[in-house]
Amino acid sequence: MIKKEWLWMPDLKQEKQITMNKEEIQTQINKDDLVNEVKELLDVLKKEIKYYVLNNRKNERLYNRKELAEYLKVAPSTIVNWSSRGIITPIFIQSKVYYKASEIDEIINN
Repeated sequence: MIKKEWLWMPDLKQEKQITMNKEEIQTQINKDDLVNEVKELLDVLKKEIKYYVLNNRKNERLYNRKELAEYLKVAPSTIVNWSSRGIITPIFIQSKVYYKASEIDEIINN
């Protein structure tokens, strides 16, 4: 039989203790350790989401600002201008900006 004992402390500066009777394992978790663990998990999730969005989104090509400017043979500031005027739609992933190739191709062909 496993016995679990939780000491809940309203202020998270104090530690929690979990005791399991079978193997006498004790684990202590303080607030800083928990915050760091959550931050690490969020970083991993952000990377996985970014990978999915960039690589598995219907295999659609995404241009960053510089790539799109080179492709269209315009200055990067023109891309910013078109974005602010609503001519092209930016996609924000974390702190980076991307543009759908399909949207650019549609604009060029029309």
